[in-house]
Amino acid sequence: MYCRKCKAKLDLNKTNLICDKCGYDNLLNAENLPLVTDAMAKTSPNYEPEYTCPKCGSHNIQIETNATIQSTPYSGINGLMGICCLGLPGLLCGLTGGQKITPREEKVCRDCGTRFI
Repeated sequence: MYCRKCKAKLDLNKTNLICDKCGYDNLLNAENLPLVTDAMAKTSPNYEPEYTCPKCGSHNIQIETNATIQSTPYSGINGLMGICCLGLPGLLCGLTGGQKITPREEKVCRDCGTRFI
């Protein structure tokens, strides 16, 4: 969210939404000025982009989320559940294993193709 007066990015962790740059209260004076869109904020001199390419300095950044999946050979939890349901042969249910999914966010510069975290 951006300030309605100076178009600077607001800190959404604050409850009052008072702009740090100009001091404008965006909650009390909401009817006086229109909402600021991303396109409007980019034309403002107070605009600060979130990410910058470390190689070329571009602000044209795309965020990709990749996940790595690691399989485990034996799952003790599945084996215990199998014992509860099927008795001793239920230990074989642990062979179904489990999966550990690790998400990773990666930024990609659309101008030069550099990938960074």
